[in-house]
Amino acid sequence: RRFAEHIIVTAAKIIGNNSDGDLVNGYEWCIEQVRNSTYLELASGLEIQKAIAYLREDNFSKAITTLKQFEKAEAKLASAAATNLSFLHFLEKDLNNAHKYADLALKTDKFNPASLTNKGNCCFVQGDYDKARYYYEEALNIDAGCVQALHNLILTLINSNQYQRVKDYLHKYTVIQPENTQVFCLMAKVLQQTNDLDHAKSWYLQALSIHRTDGHLHRRIGELIDSQGDKSNALQYYFDAYRHTPCDIQTLEWLASYYIETQYPEKAVEYCAQAALVKPGEIKWHLMVASCHRRSGDYAAAIEKYKWIHQHFPDDTDCIQFLIKIAIDLGLPEREMYENELKKVNKMKEIQLQRKTSADKSRNIIKGRKISSAEHEISRSNRNQIMDDHGKRTPINLDNTEGVFSQQGPITIHPYIDQFPQQMTHERPRTAISKKETHAIVFDDKDDAAELLPD
Repeated sequence: RRFAEHIIVTAAKIIGNNSDGDLVNGYEWCIEQVRNSTYLELASGLEIQKAIAYLREDNFSKAITTLKQFEKAEAKLASAAATNLSFLHFLEKDLNNAHKYADLALKTDKFNPASLTNKGNCCFVQGDYDKARYYYEEALNIDAGCVQALHNLILTLINSNQYQRVKDYLHKYTVIQPENTQVFCLMAKVLQQTNDLDHAKSWYLQALSIHRTDGHLHRRIGELIDSQGDKSNALQYYFDAYRHTPCDIQTLEWLASYYIETQYPEKAVEYCAQAALVKPGEIKWHLMVASCHRRSGDYAAAIEKYKWIHQHFPDDTDCIQFLIKIAIDLGLPEREMYENELKKVNKMKEIQLQRKTSADKSRNIIKGRKISSAEHEISRSNRNQIMDDHGKRTPINLDNTEGVFSQQGPITIHPYIDQFPQQMTHERPRTAISKKETHAIVFDDKDDAAELLPD
């Protein structure tokens, strides 16, 4: 009979997973057939499988409704349902219900590694790493092959800076899953944090031997070698990273920076232009392209690029300053036009700054008046209280006397004195625009294009 039950459940899973894309209808048909047979007790297990099918269709509400039917079922089914409900609420970031159903699952079956893992996950998200570690270790004591608990325990120990234990568990992880490149990269990252760069590189190379076309993995190895000061070998890995993932902005940044530092701006143009295509809204890369053209002596391409930048980013003063500098170098008649535009842009920015400053002062003054009014109310209430304490007659509340003239208690008002701004001024907000002297445009002799790149 046990073998027959196994065959029925396996057949139901196959039918449910291959029912023309409609998983739920397949399971419903199987449940109906089982309920009409002598294996009625298998229907509950298939109901849980149906709830999992709802999850695959991203129908969380029906999955939760289906699983809640088993809260008062027998222990095994109730524990399985509560475990799935805890996991569902955890995915929806409802930690209160996730904790609730994890506790319910553990109350029903305290030796359920999945429930212990769910409970540890809730503690991990809340930052309680000690409790999270306890639940993960309990799950591993029950099931040493529980990969989810092992992986999360490693992350918990990393957050607790217990790197030696992390290494021990990672070695165990590689025994369980010897082809998992994620484990190799995690081990390499831990070794990097402990400054064991040579061993970290060996783990990255093991991962690369499995996934040779992973551009991000090539870049990580290049970063590690670059941190050791070997830029020539790092360059080869960055080349491979660019070949496999040409849109990786970090790879493009490094390659562009390398060629600018080594005085090959004509080669840096390619990577700056690619980065500008990846992030067209960032003016930095467009300026880098124009700067590389200018540094390599291609002034025609440089001025065309600067004009394009000025057309799409008219408020950028750096671009206008570069246009003025090129116009001076080449003796172009557009110099005066760009100088006037620079003055206009600077004046507009000055006006915007003054308006913002004036608005901030106005808000502070209005806020100060409200606080002063609240202080006045507080002081008047305090004076009334002092008069009451010296035996003065208090006013009678004629709306609610009930035949007895009783004195009312003092009203507690929260002090607003703490809400004063530190630098509040009571001067009148300025609305006039003060004229400032226009400063002469000063340009540096050397190009600061490399400074646009990150360190």
